[in-house]
Amino acid sequence: MLIGLGCVEGWRHLHGIIAEYLQEVPIDVMRHLFILQTYLLTIYIPPFYHSLNHQRLANGEIIVKQGSLDPILYFVNSGSVALFFQEYGKDILVKITRPGEILGASTFFEASVWTINARSLGAEVSSLTLDRLGKLLPDFPGLESKLNDFSIKFEISRESFRKINRDRRMYERVRIPGIVKMVLFDREGKNTGIGAKGDFFDISAGGASFHLCISSKKNARLLFGRNVGLWMVTSASASQFNMTGMVLAVRSQPVVGNEYSVSVRFSRTLTQKELNSLIISVRKR
Repeated sequence: MLIGLGCVEGWRHLHGIIAEYLQEVPIDVMRHLFILQTYLLTIYIPPFYHSLNHQRLANGEIIVKQGSLDPILYFVNSGSVALFFQEYGKDILVKITRPGEILGASTFFEASVWTINARSLGAEVSSLTLDRLGKLLPDFPGLESKLNDFSIKFEISRESFRKINRDRRMYERVRIPGIVKMVLFDREGKNTGIGAKGDFFDISAGGASFHLCISSKKNARLLFGRNVGLWMVTSASASQFNMTGMVLAVRSQPVVGNEYSVSVRFSRTLTQKELNSLIISVRKR
């Protein structure tokens, strides 16, 4: 393990090894490695590079589809990539990425579905899977946080959507108070008996979000993509709202260490009557 080298001679020897090693790295990938050195310690670079998968993609080839659950981080080495979403059967362009940029940070570091599509415009990319990153962490425990800090800069901002006069939210969300009970379903859709209680945050015809206390990031990620049932007492008369759905995002809340925001997409869209009835009953409490 390289971290143990503490003396000046040792570090000189280490940098000599890395410099010799970098001569074998393709020039397009080198761009990312040199930029990353401002965030990652130099000793991370060789094992990090060997954990990447390198691809040359044809013009028009889809890299990732909107709604995908795959936690993969993509590094654009050369060429460009079009980021877009679909609206009424049409592709709405959001951004063209350039060499040196990174795709998928929110999906990779915070369990969340891809909210956009990515299409190659003739690009060479390197990709890092969550499993491969996990294999590096026992020897390089600081790698994940440093890579997260660097990658998140390239996430698409809300301002990008304002510029094209678009909002990714299909349904209007309404803030509601209350306690929600969530239970996990197995692959056959049966109640596992495993559940938790949390605080409702908002709801729409298509889904809901709420806050849960979860013991670790690893356990939080296990919720991602799971089918769940939600129950909520909506009034003093104990009328209940219940719905099934899929967990599409589990995001940590920076203010509270073990609190996570969970977003669920309902298995069916609520009618406006159902939604209004729920909102009215909550406000009567």
